[in-house]
Amino acid sequence: MLNRTTPVRSTVLLALAGSLALGLTAVGAASAAPAESTPPKPANAAAVPKAAVTASTTYEVAALSGQESALYTFGTSAWRGQYNWQTGAAANTSPAVATVPGGYELAVHVNYQDDLWTLGAAGNKDWHVKVAPGTSPAIAALAGGGYEVAYQTSGGALAVVGTRGTKTYPLGMMPGTNPSIVALPQGGTEIAFQSNAGTLWTVGDAGGRNWGFGMCRTSSPSITTQGKASYTVAADITYTDCKDVLYSPHPSNSVWTVGPGGVKDWKVGILQGTSPSITRLEGGGVELALATNFTGTPPNADLWTIGAAGYKDWNIGVGKSSPAITAQPGGGYAVAIYPGYTNAVWVLNQQGLVATYFATRPAVATTSSPAITR
Repeated sequence: MLNRTTPVRSTVLLALAGSLALGLTAVGAASAAPAESTPPKPANAAAVPKAAVTASTTYEVAALSGQESALYTFGTSAWRGQYNWQTGAAANTSPAVATVPGGYELAVHVNYQDDLWTLGAAGNKDWHVKVAPGTSPAIAALAGGGYEVAYQTSGGALAVVGTRGTKTYPLGMMPGTNPSIVALPQGGTEIAFQSNAGTLWTVGDAGGRNWGFGMCRTSSPSITTQGKASYTVAADITYTDCKDVLYSPHPSNSVWTVGPGGVKDWKVGILQGTSPSITRLEGGGVELALATNFTGTPPNADLWTIGAAGYKDWNIGVGKSSPAITAQPGGGYAVAIYPGYTNAVWVLNQQGLVATYFATRPAVATTSSPAITR
């Protein structure tokens, strides 16, 4: 699972101005020597971590339940801590959640005409904009109040809606991928996304940049803050062809953190089609949660957390879904997962299992994933 080669830089650029750059084709990575790998132990679909702790863990999780993908929230919030929103999400999408004054706000790609909705303490709204099939929005609570949602339009462009208004960027996104958005402490937001040329991009109030790193095709980046006005992105960077251990003895992708403060290859492979999640810890540094690229049959990726709060192979299968992570007081973190092929949502902190919530999952692998906020 440890990859030790250098990722590919794509030379294809997207237009920053003018008409939408939606016609670029995905760029394949250049050939490289196969990377040797050391996969973790096979993931355990129903393993329960020891040393369960609930003290001082505060969170709200958004998740989908049932064949109708009904939207639910679970957690410790005093405002609708556990709630059925009576809202159906589009197939193979994921909800997003952010903490706002008085509670939390959700963003969801609903199953009615592919519309984008926001629901929660900051108000309920049908934005009457179309979201690309199979993609999910991201939401951030603004430093001065309100929120902003990033999404992929039905035409494949990056766009935002929210308190500050609406905007469609002249930037194309890779089909089937999702943007990630973070509120900057000094105001504004920054968005990370995979372009339709297959490279990592960031755009927003902290500036726009094509980082030139090729990403695995259906993976999406995750962004968090760095200091008062900057950011760090976690992304699944491709070396050659992004194959999993199940199909190749030489995995060829790795999680990287990328930002104005520097670039780091963590040398940990991710299951193809899943995405890492990143959070800024209160004590400094970042922590990442990811589904590693060791699978079994059926595919059941192993949950890992890596970063300033420690490295841990949880030996818990998460199917083909992606974990979500948020910071906790005192430098800790909380992670939300769908444990592989079970009807549940789990919340973990660095010491173990915090809570389980019943949520009916389809009997097949799903690309839907939970979201978490503090």
